[in-house]
Amino acid sequence: MENIILYVNTEKAKKQFASLREAKQYLISVYDYILSKGFIPEKEDVEQAIKNRDFSCILERFKTLETDKIKKVIDTIGESALTDGWEQRIENKVSDFEKELKSKLPVNLSFEIGFIEYFDFESGVSVKNEYDSLDYFLDLNSVKIQGKEAHEFYKKHKTACKLLNELMKHPDNEFDALGKLFYFNTDTKEFEMSIETYSPEFSTI
Repeated sequence: MENIILYVNTEKAKKQFASLREAKQYLISVYDYILSKGFIPEKEDVEQAIKNRDFSCILERFKTLETDKIKKVIDTIGESALTDGWEQRIENKVSDFEKELKSKLPVNLSFEIGFIEYFDFESGVSVKNEYDSLDYFLDLNSVKIQGKEAHEFYKKHKTACKLLNELMKHPDNEFDALGKLFYFNTDTKEFEMSIETYSPEFSTI
């Protein structure tokens, strides 16, 4: 049974697709900067940075990397003037790294945070194929009739709308239309035909 598309919010779909492209640029900026520091960012690293502005995992990995470097130097040449105060120098590097990372992201992100799930981080930053098109967002923002029961309801709904328009002939508002045609029985929780439709002077109340 073929799906029926009732409505597509094209404007929202276009905004979301543009937002996805913007998100990609931010993610690439963060990813490449981390990569430049000597280690490959993991998805969780970038995700925490984007979602929560939490750089703790990235900073810890960076600190470990820098510490390992200086310890190798010390193991090779021993303690010297070159290695004096190395702990504080590493702390300074970590602090500078954090500041630079934060500068890569604005305080208020203009793209939707949920888009992080649309990306792969296996070899750089890329949008997963199934999400990398406007068609995906058009489909996401469409109202569709799917399945036998939904199709049957839609046919009845369409018929009811057509009949209501034929019976009322442009009422002032929806309450006026329903009030003249139907009476809602609070005991049975069902609509009944209103006698007032045929004899206005007779009240069902």
